[in-house]
Amino acid sequence: MAATVTPMGTLLAVGKSGVFRSADAGRRFEKGELPTSEWLTAIECFTDGRVVVVGRSGVILLSSDDGRSFGRVEHEFTTDTLWCCKRYGEDIFVGGTDGLVVRIAVSYVLSDSAAIAKAKADARADLRTAALAALAHGPCEAFATALARLEGFASAGERLGFRQKQQDLKIDKGIPLTAADIQAIESSLEVQLPPSLAEFLQTIGHVKVTAPNSNKLTTWATAYELARHTGQVHDYSYFAELYGKTAETFDPRVVEAEFVRISLGCHFIEDEDEHEDGDVVTLIVDRSKSGEVAVWDLPFDDTHGYERRGNNVHEWFTYIIDRVIRYSYIFWSGRYKELHALGGRADFDDGLGGEK
Repeated sequence: MAATVTPMGTLLAVGKSGVFRSADAGRRFEKGELPTSEWLTAIECFTDGRVVVVGRSGVILLSSDDGRSFGRVEHEFTTDTLWCCKRYGEDIFVGGTDGLVVRIAVSYVLSDSAAIAKAKADARADLRTAALAALAHGPCEAFATALARLEGFASAGERLGFRQKQQDLKIDKGIPLTAADIQAIESSLEVQLPPSLAEFLQTIGHVKVTAPNSNKLTTWATAYELARHTGQVHDYSYFAELYGKTAETFDPRVVEAEFVRISLGCHFIEDEDEHEDGDVVTLIVDRSKSGEVAVWDLPFDDTHGYERRGNNVHEWFTYIIDRVIRYSYIFWSGRYKELHALGGRADFDDGLGGEK
C-alpha cells in the first residue's frame, strides 16, 4: 500500500483494493470508483494538485479533481507492473519492471475518457469482425490459404492497435523443401511419407508462430530437423491406439518393426490448462503402407492425455491455425483471465461461434 497527501490536504491511499480518499485527516475513508480492478502500487501528486496512480498491468491513472475520480492514461510502454512514481521538478517519473522509466510531463492532459472508451469498443468490434473473417474457410483448405488467414488476422491486429510489445502475433516462414529433399527423407526413414505431409513440406516447410503472451507454434520441417525428430516408437501400451493396437496386443518389439514415429513440430497454446507444457505434433507411419495417417498432439512429458487432431496434415494445420487465431482474439480482447479461471476452452465461450 502507498499513500500521499494532496496540496488541498486530502489523504489518498492505494493498494490491492483500489483508491481510498479521506478529507478529514484519515478519520473516514471512501473508496473511489476506478476504470480498473488492477492492484495499485504507488501514488504521487503534481504541484498543480493532479494525482497520478500506477499499478499492475501497466496501469496509469490520473485525477484532476483531488482524487474524487480517475481516468486511465492510455499508453503502449508496457503491460508489466509499474512499481513507483515520484515527482521530480514539475514532472512525475514512473518506474516499472526491467528498469523501465516513464516521464509524465506536467503539461499532460488526459484525453476524454468517453471518447477513449468508444474508440476501444469500436476497435474490439472490428477485431471480432476480423477474427470471424479469418476463421472462415472450407472443409479442405490449402496450406497456403490457411497460413494467409493467420497473416491477415495478424495484419488486422496491427491496424487496430492490438499488436504491441508482449502482445504481438509474429509469423516467420522458412524455405520449403524440394522433391529431392522429400526423396532423401523417405530413403533415410525407409518409409513413404503421407501425401499431405510431403505436400506440407514442399508448400510451407518451416514456420514459426509466436502468438500473444507465451504461445508458440513451430514446425520442424527441414530435412535435418525431421531426421532429428524421428524417434523410437513408444514402448508401453498407453499409446497402443496410435499404432492400431489394443493394450492387450501391444508389443514394443513388433511395433518398432512396423512403424516410424515422425514429429512434425510442437506448440504451446494457453487455452487448455494453465499448467499445460506443450504438445508434440506426431504422425505414426506404417512402414508397409502408403497413404494418409492421423495427426496426434502428444504432451511433452507423456503424463497428460493425447488428442487426435486430424486425419491428415491438412486437417491438423487448419485446426492449429484456427486455434492460434481464437487465442490471439481472446488475449487481445482482454478475456484471457476469464479463460484461465474456467480451466480451458472446453468451458469457455470466446464469442466467435463454431468449433473451438
